[in-house]
Amino acid sequence: MSHSYTVAAQRKLRQELAQRVEALNLEAHSMIDEFNRQFPRGRRPAYLAMNPDGSLTAMRWRLSGGNNPRFELWDTDGQAVRQQLPELAWPVWVEFEVRRQDLNHQLAVALYELQRVSKWLDQRGHVTRLRESVGNDVPF
Repeated sequence: MSHSYTVAAQRKLRQELAQRVEALNLEAHSMIDEFNRQFPRGRRPAYLAMNPDGSLTAMRWRLSGGNNPRFELWDTDGQAVRQQLPELAWPVWVEFEVRRQDLNHQLAVALYELQRVSKWLDQRGHVTRLRESVGNDVPF
């Protein structure tokens, strides 16, 4: 993806990235709703949840009950979850995992780029004000 590094182009890119992040977040929430409809609360050993910590991992698996620790489907807790599911449910959970990973990756990349573009614009604003404070009489 090639973008011009003018302030105007970067502002436009920031807006596009913010819209992409919003759309991907909506898709993630929709996927969680779909999972909840397919595997209602009380009938599942774990669930998908949005990660509230602001990291670049938007969705995580959480164990039901207790303090709801997070886990991965392939770790020890994930294998324990598998043992609690009907045999036909496991492949469906694996497909949710594929989708979760794909969405998490897309969101992480878009969020990171949005953060970097926003920081660049902020820094460019500071340097523009510095440049204006010294005037146009640069001796080199």
